[in-house]
Amino acid sequence: MKNFLTVLLILTIMTTALFAGGSQEEGAIKVGALFAVTGGASFLGAPEAKTAEMVVEEINAAGGVNGRMIELIIKDTAANPEKAISFTKQLIEEDKVVAIIGPSTSGETMQIKDLCESYKTPLISAAAAEAIVDPVASYVFKTPQKDSYVAKWIYSTMNKMGISRIGILGANTGFGNAGLGQLEKYASEFGIEIAAKESYDKAATDLTAVLTKLKGKNVEAVVNW
Repeated sequence: MKNFLTVLLILTIMTTALFAGGSQEEGAIKVGALFAVTGGASFLGAPEAKTAEMVVEEINAAGGVNGRMIELIIKDTAANPEKAISFTKQLIEEDKVVAIIGPSTSGETMQIKDLCESYKTPLISAAAAEAIVDPVASYVFKTPQKDSYVAKWIYSTMNKMGISRIGILGANTGFGNAGLGQLEKYASEFGIEIAAKESYDKAATDLTAVLTKLKGKNVEAVVNW
């Protein structure tokens, strides 16, 4: 996680140098961060926020960037897209950040990517959905692997195991829907039959009914995205 956030901050600063056009020439370099510190995705956002703070402390202790300190402004979105939109506007319009790291989830990122593009503020997302960067935008980036790579790897492994009939399910989130789309897209290429597809509420704690449906389709494996 620390190495990931270090790279993310470096990329943010480098991207800022390319796109900022001379803004914030004096004083601290303000970088915004949108993390789900609380809520359902806090297992992602909480460590991201703590690690980002630690990395910034280390960079500043070493003299900052060209003698300038980094001021990290973290907003807790609680994985709520509406909060992500509001905080994005606040970071850009009021805090005057040069770039934004995050959000933690794909659903949030999809809601703010066009906003950052319109403000010409670099966004480097910590989320994975391939749709974040497809189609390519001038100011929107992400660091995790592409969904398609994961889907192809899963299917390649299934081929080796002799699995050809599966069920797929995922949460009704930006990440879940994007992943299911990639699984459907590449299934035929690997000779995989998707016998059933189900989705569930991200807050669900009991998936018995969903799994019972999949079991009734006589699938050989289940992919939960």
